Amino acid sequence: MRGENFKTPPGPKTWLPWGHLFSFASNPLGFLIEIAGQHGDVVHFRIRQRDVFLLKHPQDIEDVLVTHQKNFVKNPGFQTIKRILGEGLLSSQGNFHLRQRRMIQPAFHRQRLAVYAPVMSKHAERVSADWEPGKIVDVFQEMVRLTLAIVGEALFGTDQVKEQADDISQAINDAMSLFHHVTSPLGLLLERLPLRDRRFEAGRRQLDAAIYRIIQSRRSKEVNREDLLSILLQARDENGGSRMSAGQVRDEALTLLLAGHETTAVALTWTWFLLSQNPDAEAKLHGELEQVLSGGRPSLEDVSALNYTRAVLAEALRLYPPVYMIGRKALDDYRVRDYLVPADASIVMSQFITQRDGRFFADPDRFIPGRWIDGGNRDRPRFAYFPFGGGARLCIGEPFAWTEAILIIATLAPRWRLRLEPGYQVELDPRVTLRPNGGLPMVLERR
Repeated sequence: MRGENFKTPPGPKTWLPWGHLFSFASNPLGFLIEIAGQHGDVVHFRIRQRDVFLLKHPQDIEDVLVTHQKNFVKNPGFQTIKRILGEGLLSSQGNFHLRQRRMIQPAFHRQRLAVYAPVMSKHAERVSADWEPGKIVDVFQEMVRLTLAIVGEALFGTDQVKEQADDISQAINDAMSLFHHVTSPLGLLLERLPLRDRRFEAGRRQLDAAIYRIIQSRRSKEVNREDLLSILLQARDENGGSRMSAGQVRDEALTLLLAGHETTAVALTWTWFLLSQNPDAEAKLHGELEQVLSGGRPSLEDVSALNYTRAVLAEALRLYPPVYMIGRKALDDYRVRDYLVPADASIVMSQFITQRDGRFFADPDRFIPGRWIDGGNRDRPRFAYFPFGGGARLCIGEPFAWTEAILIIATLAPRWRLRLEPGYQVELDPRVTLRPNGGLPMVLERR
């Protein structure tokens, strides 16, 4: 392939030996938005001596994530997260990843959601009962505690995680203190550097201790519960019939605990913000909830009837996708249109950028939940919208996340309006996920 004639993709130029490292490191999302706006669907830039290609068009993204996915792996720097997650679904590769995914998949079948749904509604009602009218809360932290309690009980079948939510949340933040460096192209620079951050190590040890303690207790008592941990402990390889080791159960449990609360908490945070800024959409949401629920607790059966509620969440995920960027490394030379992506080069795809592309979404920067109603998205390319990724690495917990977020909205919104603290300027904080910088202070108003 290298012998063929290929054009050089457009992109920002620099003669600096470190390439565009500092521009990217200082504001990764802002840098990608700028170069995508200036140079189009395929953009080339460098981080030190490594070539990086930003792909913007849905067809090119689908080709990487689905059609030619076997030619790509996660960026080498991403493997540094094995220091936290071991060989969990988020960090494992190849055949081992496929084996683990098949073993875990039954935990997310629809019949399992019937078990988890009451847990979701119960914890949301607890939050509602604790809120006080007129109080200013950091909605991001409120959603973190809520989703951590939910995934903790769904995973471990106990309120133990809720009881230690603040401690575990702090341990997670400490363990992930370096995480954002290695989940982006910048991580390519760090893959050979020792990570000796004391907070990182302390957070990891605390998380390990908590999870191993629960695993040991469950195995010693041989208790069979309807939770994710029981499924992990009982899962068998479809070929050899072997079960996961304690270490493998730890890796998958920690992965599900981390990924299962952070992304949903971020999605809900932006949903409350967008509703506060769009009173017409908020009123329509309230109307649907009153009609469908009639004042009762939302259940799994209600989720399919809450079409506008789902549309509100879908639109929040479009505008503020928690995972705003995906990176891959090419194993062999790869062709994108008339451009060559050489082996070992990196490819970056940004949900934030593609999902705000005016070619695929009218008024792309406006919050319009109605665009998801009555098949309004049928004519768009498949990967014009990919908040949960795609291909073999599509988020395994997507059905869980949709159900959880819809039930939380349906529990809290009939009772509360959330209003942005007057004068507060909302800014993005693109790290591991797309958090609001400094949290999101909002005033609680009882309906």
